[in-house]
Order: sequence, then structure tokens, then C-alpha cells
Amino acid sequence: MLFTGAMSGLGFGIVEGVLYHSQVYQPLEMPLSIYLLRFFSVAMLHGCWSVISAACFYHLTENPDDKSHNPPTDIFEYTFLILISVIASMALHSLYNVLVSRSFFLGLLMAG
Repeated sequence: MLFTGAMSGLGFGIVEGVLYHSQVYQPLEMPLSIYLLRFFSVAMLHGCWSVISAACFYHLTENPDDKSHNPPTDIFEYTFLILISVIASMALHSLYNVLVSRSFFLGLLMAG
């Protein structure tokens, strides 16, 4: 499940990088360095952010092979874990966007 989450995030990040290039960077004649930073780092970061959500969703599912894993039974705990996974990914993505738009170095720092 984690691998699937990572690969779906990576694929989405690549598509987003291509779309950003064609719709934002190319028309504004942005420097190639900003495009390359965003294209390569954001694809990997999308994979990482998707793993965060996949790990939370894995915790919500029942695994018959793992007897020590007890998924939550309360709807509020389900909702809380889903919100945490989404909010964490959104916050990290927003932080990355702000840092990249402010400074090339800060974008590299966040990606590293």
C-alpha cells in the first residue's frame, strides 16, 4: 500500500511539473533553474506526501496477517486520521510552494 501511494504521488508530481512548465513557467519566461528545481523536487516530494497519507490509510484498514494491528473502530478516530494525513500533506506542499516562490535556496533546502 505504501509503494502504491508513493508511485501515485510520483506520477502526479511529474504531471504537475509538466503542466507548470507549459502553463506557468514558459509563458512567464521563468529561469530554467526554477523549473528544474520544481520539476525534479516536487515529483519526489509528492511521492513522500502520498506515503504519509498511505500510511494513515493503512492504519485504518484491517490486516488479517498482522494480529497485533487493530484498526480504529470509532468513526471519529477514522476521520481524525484522514484529516491529519490530508492536512499534513497540504501544509508541507504549501510550505514548499512559498519557499520556492521566495528563494531558490529555500526551495532547495525544503526539497533536501
